[in-house]
Amino acid sequence: MGLLTKLLEPRAATFGPLEDFWYQSVGTTATAGVTVNSQTAMAVSTVYACVRIISQTLAMLPLVVYRRLPDGGKVRADGHPLYDVIHARPNKRQSSFQFREMLMGHALLRGNAYAEIVPGPRGFADQLIPLHPDHVVVRLADDGQIMYEHRPPARPMRILLQDEVFHISTLSDNGIQGLSLIALAKESIGLAVAAQNYGSRFFGEGQRPAGTLTMPGKLSDEGHARLKDNWKETYGGLKGSQNIAILEEGLEWQALGMSNEDAQHLETRIFQVEEIASWFGVPLALLQHTEKTTSWGTGISQLTLGFVLFTMQPWFTRWQQEISQDLILDKDRFFAEFVVEGLMRGDPATRGRFYNIMVTLGVMTRNEVRSIENLNPLPGLDEPLTPKNMQQGQAGGVPGGGGRALTQDLSYDAASRMARKESAALKKMAEKHAGEPDAWALAVSEFYEEYREDLVKVCKLEPDIARAYTKARCRHFLDEGISAVADGAETEKIVELMLEAE
Repeated sequence: MGLLTKLLEPRAATFGPLEDFWYQSVGTTATAGVTVNSQTAMAVSTVYACVRIISQTLAMLPLVVYRRLPDGGKVRADGHPLYDVIHARPNKRQSSFQFREMLMGHALLRGNAYAEIVPGPRGFADQLIPLHPDHVVVRLADDGQIMYEHRPPARPMRILLQDEVFHISTLSDNGIQGLSLIALAKESIGLAVAAQNYGSRFFGEGQRPAGTLTMPGKLSDEGHARLKDNWKETYGGLKGSQNIAILEEGLEWQALGMSNEDAQHLETRIFQVEEIASWFGVPLALLQHTEKTTSWGTGISQLTLGFVLFTMQPWFTRWQQEISQDLILDKDRFFAEFVVEGLMRGDPATRGRFYNIMVTLGVMTRNEVRSIENLNPLPGLDEPLTPKNMQQGQAGGVPGGGGRALTQDLSYDAASRMARKESAALKKMAEKHAGEPDAWALAVSEFYEEYREDLVKVCKLEPDIARAYTKARCRHFLDEGISAVADGAETEKIVELMLEAE
């Protein structure tokens, strides 16, 4: 019988009247013969890790109420009654982190998260009290309003109206309730549970011996029993595993390796990690599963950026829009937003280059950079810089010198194209001349001679400036060798040269 056949064969089970089975979420039965619900799913390490990563990422970010400014800007509305509710203390029992982590877990596992809106000293939304999704039934009234039937254990059922419930939902097929991911992925999770149970039984029951002892001839029953007991006593367990085996009378020890069935079990476990991660949209690297890369990139900064954009940003949007719809009365003046800049900053070197470009172009002030880096502002750093060649009224395109009136978009576009060209050429030469240092040096020197002329034509750099830049780049790759190709091109350096040109 193959491994998958064993995993998928149905298993009968009987439960006593007082066992936990009768008091847990009903769930559904997967083809593997196991019940899949939120409790059994969370016992699978991959499911738990995905829920934990997404929930804690959303919970740890500041959630702030802002007031819109007439010029299109925004400022923190820390005097708004809702500010403290969502930013610090949503109810008397939980912090903002605990509340959002809990609701996010409910939404991931069950497709819906509910909190009762309770009025009080801080306004109509003084407290947000979580309601367990398993105890809420959602119905559509005749007037089109949504009604929530709250059925807590050992307490009477009560009906809450639409404006009394804060409701986060996932993808929906009826516009009322979100679809449960656990129900949709029951086969994937069920197979993971079955494989996990199979492995536990396999090792717990010791269904396979570690090896065999063989000898010529035939042992009597008494000799067989004595040999078995002596071997187990001498070499069994952790204490005996390091003892030196002394074999006599032609006795031979043969260790049993991993069978095809064992290998298939391991492959099944690994595949289920990948499949469950895809249901939640969590990169394998964040699950400490690094056997495969992802199309989002291989660096941790690229993985984090992809995770924030494609997995977390939809959740941020759901929360922000539900807060605006259910909790904010003056929607034209106030809104709530997650502060996500900290997740997208990248490594220090990348941040430094980005800030340099943004400050040089006048897009950001130096105090804005300090604020993002969690530093206090300094006097005199609140005004944006204005490069001389971007000042209004300055003539451009004067041969032999003078300002060139470059816009930031044009500068960055031209520099990006040249940087991409440089990177592509270096990679191509590195592949072609791997292990050929002389050929590599000649190819690099010839490339930067042509590249210098392109910088003058495309980026409008002075010949001397272009010559100095290409000379430095050429020397870098000649000194460091082919391995330095991973350093990439310097888009921001070319932009800086263009903006400083006169």
